[in-house]
Amino acid sequence: MQKTIVLFLVIVFTTAACAASGKQRAPGDQAHSPGSVDQPQLLLAHARDTQAKKGCKAALAAYRVTASFGDGYDIAQYELGACLLTIEAENKVEAVLFAQEASFWLTRAAWAGNARAQLKLAMALSGAPAAGGDTLSPAPADAMKWALVFEQNSARALYNMKPVSPTVMDHLNAALNPETMAAAQAFADGFKPITMAAFAAPRRKNTETGFQQPQRPEGRQRRRR
Repeated sequence: MQKTIVLFLVIVFTTAACAASGKQRAPGDQAHSPGSVDQPQLLLAHARDTQAKKGCKAALAAYRVTASFGDGYDIAQYELGACLLTIEAENKVEAVLFAQEASFWLTRAAWAGNARAQLKLAMALSGAPAAGGDTLSPAPADAMKWALVFEQNSARALYNMKPVSPTVMDHLNAALNPETMAAAQAFADGFKPITMAAFAAPRRKNTETGFQQPQRPEGRQRRRR
């Protein structure tokens, strides 16, 4: 009798342990997960959601991680730069740091061929009153370069983007001499995209099979040669 009871208890505890170890999360448990280092699309969605609910400053960390994925994520670089321009800094030093970082990411996205970043730089650097409040320190020559690159960007037609504001272009034309205008046109005519290197996720250890090859970031497709 005692052996039967002991055997029964062993079976009960073994079954409970197996059930606990094999228990999986419900499908909705990770619905709001920000993703991991090989899921940039989830990270970008998390950044956008955070920005919509809590504002740009709260979303900066997620945007920075996503933008750092490099090639293929110029949209995150643009959104990070544009976001930084809208933040109200707590002091002068922070304002300078935000402006420098915004310029860096917008320029990176613009060089990658992102039309919205090119337009944003043309407006933000123009110094024109019509450019609005989200601006950088005026640099009319650079603004004209990006304005002309934007005008030649085929993505404008694809996304039905309007040209640079005529008021801003009039301001730049009045501010620049013929030599500077010619240099800006040469820059636009010779423009070729330059992208950041794509991030490759590190190898992750699997307890059953050992180390696995890194996965390609979610949302990226292998380019055809």
